[in-house]
Amino acid sequence: MTRISLCPRLKWTSLMLCLALAACSTVRIDYDAGASFASFATYRIERSAADAQALSLDAARIENALTAALHAKHISPSPHEAALIVRYAIEERSRLESTGLGLGFGLGAGRSAFGLANPPDIREVKERRLVVELISTADRKVIWRAIGERTLSEGMAPDKRETLIRKIVTEMFEKYPP
Repeated sequence: MTRISLCPRLKWTSLMLCLALAACSTVRIDYDAGASFASFATYRIERSAADAQALSLDAARIENALTAALHAKHISPSPHEAALIVRYAIEERSRLESTGLGLGFGLGAGRSAFGLANPPDIREVKERRLVVELISTADRKVIWRAIGERTLSEGMAPDKRETLIRKIVTEMFEKYPP
């Protein structure tokens, strides 16, 4: 049996690459540097027009996760005298994904040539990501915004979907206040 050994430099580079990838955050945060985050002690959740009539399953999961995350930050719900409005949305975006390899074949001589090509299969992939905004009720300005980069897919089981939403919201509020 032959053993393949990596040189020490390659081992070190591989280890650093793994650590760098592990440190990559799945949440992006933006905020108003001039906002006084310590003064915000109450909130109310503002639902989208689509969820105003009947709360969807994902909206209920998101609101439960937001309530738990804000409670952990000692921010209390207050429907009438809230200092913050919490607004959330699931943004849908699509991207093209290539599957397989493109193959080609060609012949040529002098000034003539012939070629055939088979491009790779391409399909549209729809992704959904969670966006949460905190809005100051005093001046109706967004003071904090978080985007969860993990994808919510339609085929997820309800328990996995709820766990993922809870995890995304928890990661978002680990970075609050900035």
